[in-house]
Amino acid sequence: ESCKRVVIETIQTKRKYINEKLRQNHRWAVWRFIFKASIVQEFNIQFLSEREVFSEDLSVNVQFLTHANRVGYLPDFMIYHCYNNESLTAQRSKITDYRRLTNQFVWLWEYCSNNDYPEKVSKAICDWVVLKLLINTKLIAQSDMRYNEKIQRVKDLVNSKKAMKLLKKIVSYKNRRFRHKAFIWAITNNMPRTALFVANV
Repeated sequence: ESCKRVVIETIQTKRKYINEKLRQNHRWAVWRFIFKASIVQEFNIQFLSEREVFSEDLSVNVQFLTHANRVGYLPDFMIYHCYNNESLTAQRSKITDYRRLTNQFVWLWEYCSNNDYPEKVSKAICDWVVLKLLINTKLIAQSDMRYNEKIQRVKDLVNSKKAMKLLKKIVSYKNRRFRHKAFIWAITNNMPRTALFVANV
């Protein structure tokens, strides 16, 4: 149970993330962890392809923590990670393919639903995907693409039928900022222009 709480905290995205120049956040990165090999082997834990999902590291963390009995950490600095703005990772963290984000959202929900997670995991997953989609849409709105191209990109999101249907089913508007409510309402009701406008406000 304690490890599942760690999963929920891992998925949750802090609000300050959107206010820090969309700064890269490394809390999912597998290089930060040491995994017990027997758990990886017993439960056949594998990376999902980043051609299909937003974060392969997040998928491994969720799978591993689902089956772990305990988790610990060392408070000491053991590695110094240099963030390179020109790296492939940094470039991918700018505008992301909506398909990869919505695929990750659906995978997270289905995996956690099939592994007896507490109900509050749905809020954590919704918070994660809404903020990621909002950030991505804002980046598109502020890009130098032509307006029609921007609309077409956001149409790719609202046309993700399975993801939008799931989001509409499980999302709660309670205690959300008005901007977030408006964005969720727009993308789940097939309104790409409204979603683009709200994301850039």
